[in-house]
Formats: sequence, structure tokens, C-alpha cells
Amino acid sequence: MYIQPAWHPSGVLVACGSTAPTVNVWDIRYHKLDQPSQTITTPHDKRILRCAFHPKDDCLLTVSSDCHLAFSTYHSTLVRD
Repeated sequence: MYIQPAWHPSGVLVACGSTAPTVNVWDIRYHKLDQPSQTITTPHDKRILRCAFHPKDDCLLTVSSDCHLAFSTYHSTLVRD
């Protein structure tokens, strides 16, 4: 399986898992694209295959190659109106 990115419903954040049990989040308006705006540590033991933003809350659903699902929070200040 490949690691796949996820877009926030606002269209300004993109999140992507990694080979580590972390998720990198980029705010495409304010940050350099070569550095994530935020790195989220998840409770997984293996790489993150897929993530999805919750449509209303400041959390991500992640799926890992350890065969588990998890919810992780991110800083809501990344999304500005």
C-alpha cells in the first residue's frame, strides 16, 4: 500500500502519513512546502497509510500498517478564516 495525502475540508491544509508513526500537516498558505507546519505523533507502532480530517473537529483519523485506527488532534490555529 502507498501512503496517501488528505485535504482538510477548508482546502488549505494537507496531511500525509509517513514511514514513522507520525502525520505531517502543511498549511499551504503560510509555510514552506519543504517543511511541515505541524508533525503529529500518533499511537500507532508502524507507518501511517492513510489519514482523514474530521469535517468539524480538530482531529485526524489515521490508519496504520499495524492494522489499527486512531484519532489524533492537531492545532486548530492552522486553519484561519
